[in-house]
Amino acid sequence: TASGATIEINNVQVYGSFVMHIGEITDGTVSVGESATCCVDYVRRAPIAANHTMTHILNFALRDVLITQASEVQHGASVDQKGSLVDESKLRFDFSWSGPLTPAQLEAVEQILVDQIAASIPVDNYVAPLE
Repeated sequence: TASGATIEINNVQVYGSFVMHIGEITDGTVSVGESATCCVDYVRRAPIAANHTMTHILNFALRDVLITQASEVQHGASVDQKGSLVDESKLRFDFSWSGPLTPAQLEAVEQILVDQIAASIPVDNYVAPLE
């Protein structure tokens, strides 16, 4: 901050049209209206970004195996993401489906993930407006 305080941000949430940065003051004090400069810990951020990308690939793989490659047509079937948790050491992907996946379906999903990782496809990123 302008006064030299340090705030460690540990969560970011979208609330309406606001992006809230939630964290802990680790050094100094902060006053209302005080300006701050943001710095990203890229060493921590890199594995988080990789795990975030994998949630998209996992979503694709689930849809591909359960809907596109399904041996029988399931009218109205859908795979819907219900949530996720992504940090530097793991990801959790919550989704809805009509029942448990079979071992063959799990194997097919896993194979898609392994193949995508092995392909080492570059990931582009860019700053996009919030609008």
